[in-house]
Amino acid sequence: MMRIKNSTIQMLMAGLLLLVSGNLYAAESEQVIEADIDRREIQAPKIGSQDIEGGLFFGVLSVENFGSNSVVGLRLAYHITEDFFVETTYGQSTVSDAVIRDEIGQGPFPDGSNEQLYYYNISGGVNLFPGELFLFGKWPVGSSVYMKLGVGTVHLVEDRQSFNFGFGLRLLPLDWLAVHIDMEDLIFEQDFLAGQNSLTHNFQLTTGVTFYF
Repeated sequence: MMRIKNSTIQMLMAGLLLLVSGNLYAAESEQVIEADIDRREIQAPKIGSQDIEGGLFFGVLSVENFGSNSVVGLRLAYHITEDFFVETTYGQSTVSDAVIRDEIGQGPFPDGSNEQLYYYNISGGVNLFPGELFLFGKWPVGSSVYMKLGVGTVHLVEDRQSFNFGFGLRLLPLDWLAVHIDMEDLIFEQDFLAGQNSLTHNFQLTTGVTFYF
């Protein structure tokens, strides 16, 4: 009886040793593979403080009651910090009252069916989401989504006070070059229909390039 107990104990100990040795072997076999990556420091162009930015833009201006027409203009901005900037813009377009003439037989413009519209404003802006994009997976481009709000003057037959509000996307392929895409609401009063003043929302979609100096 004693021999059977000893044999059983020996078998249990042998099994335990096999189990422990198997776990040790498995632990030694597992190796942590570390990736050997050649990392490069990529510096995307960024907007610095005290930078002056100037350039051109073009696009479409939709004037309420008068349809959509092309618009061109100039912009000049001063970056107070990396987050805040002030900007002044000048834009020019041609507005037609042909649609109104077709509907009611006469137009509101005194000198024919076309009238020059131009505006200038000054805005304060903030960069909401500065970051960077990688074009084609390898070309770093600095980027920023920004918001701006301002006041100014629109000239359509006569001068009219205006407000502007909008958002834009700025891409910086180079330290001295930026590409802009802007959506803006130009708000001013019109009194052409029925002689009553009405606040109108006139949306503008533009793209353009600017240079830093």
